[in-house]
Amino acid sequence: FSSRRRHTRYISVTGVQTCALPISGNVSLENAGFTKKGWSAPVHNIKGNILFTRMTQPITDSIKNKKPEPIWSLRIKNFSGEFGSHYFREINGETTIKNGVPVKKVQGKIQLGVIKAEQVISTPLKGRIKSFFKDVLLESGEIDFKFQNTGPGPGDKKSQNRGSLEIKKLFMKHSKGFRPLKNLNATVLFDDHNINLKTAEGWYGDSPLELEGRFKNYSDADPELVLTARSIGFLRQDFSGIPFLETLEYQGPAKVNLKFHYTDRLMKLEKEVDLTRVSYRYKNFLIKPENVSNSIKISATLDSKGKVDFKKVVFELEGSKVTGKGFLKSMDDPQFAIQFGSDHFKTWPASQYIRPLQGSLGGAARFHISAQGNFRNLEEAVLQGSVGLKGIEYKPDSLLVPIKFMADLKFKNKHFQ
Repeated sequence: FSSRRRHTRYISVTGVQTCALPISGNVSLENAGFTKKGWSAPVHNIKGNILFTRMTQPITDSIKNKKPEPIWSLRIKNFSGEFGSHYFREINGETTIKNGVPVKKVQGKIQLGVIKAEQVISTPLKGRIKSFFKDVLLESGEIDFKFQNTGPGPGDKKSQNRGSLEIKKLFMKHSKGFRPLKNLNATVLFDDHNINLKTAEGWYGDSPLELEGRFKNYSDADPELVLTARSIGFLRQDFSGIPFLETLEYQGPAKVNLKFHYTDRLMKLEKEVDLTRVSYRYKNFLIKPENVSNSIKISATLDSKGKVDFKKVVFELEGSKVTGKGFLKSMDDPQFAIQFGSDHFKTWPASQYIRPLQGSLGGAARFHISAQGNFRNLEEAVLQGSVGLKGIEYKPDSLLVPIKFMADLKFKNKHFQ
């Protein structure tokens, strides 16, 4: 028999057996649509074909006295359509049921429109970092996807899922002034427990970027995410929105390594910035030429409200190090408090770059300083502490020979004693 109603081309019976009916059919859709309660938009303008068959196993001696089980197959072919501002096309898939075990396979392409990142972030992860992702938008990109679902079969409780995503030219931006992530090409592999990410190419603003990530147990009670980002040519303009670093006046490429570690118990951030190849200036306090060893290392934890707790900060310049700890209220409101110091800071060769030490030829300083204020208005920060100078060799331009001295002092802002 056949039917020629709207959207239905034909249904045909291809044969008859005494034990079961083999059936095959083809449903053609044109400009179809549907919706579901809770969806932000309907799926519409659907085009494609649905093909199905029902067959029985061949009768052999081994199953002659048993009722043959039917083999079902359902295929979708060349589906396309729209969901909000997103388009999908070349969707092909197949569902088969054999020996009681269903297997579903589907693949196709999705052209992304605008979507909030928090709508696609895993629920366990979203609860801890929603303050950041609520301001992130995915604006464009294409995804080639493959997905397979197997089971559950007889005696099984759960089905098994696995698949892959090939992401092309993804564009993502943050509304709070951070630079956009653009032209991101990446591969994502996933199953019921793990998601793995690796980029082939990507840019953070104008700086090249590599991303790798692994999200373990994302559907369980103890998820763990490890995400690393690397850039060997991070440019000045791409520090926009990052307190302190955005205030540096510098030229040249920096090396940046970032590691984000999330579990149900903590969110940890490790960051290293290698400024060796960079020439930069921070007001009249620090002027560093290129090819001078210089790095900043940060180890911090984050809470769900955006507060950053700096467990350890290390600033290194030509072998001399300053360490510290403190907190930042949030990236949106960069109020801070920090304590830093050194028990043996060599004044040479750092005096070539740090203006208050200019003229020092040797010796060491011991200092412990605390500061609090706003990273975007450091001139008004409250700065206080103590400094001990030991064996400082100093030669002003007006003297023919250097002088040596020792001193201990305390200060608050520009007042010393």
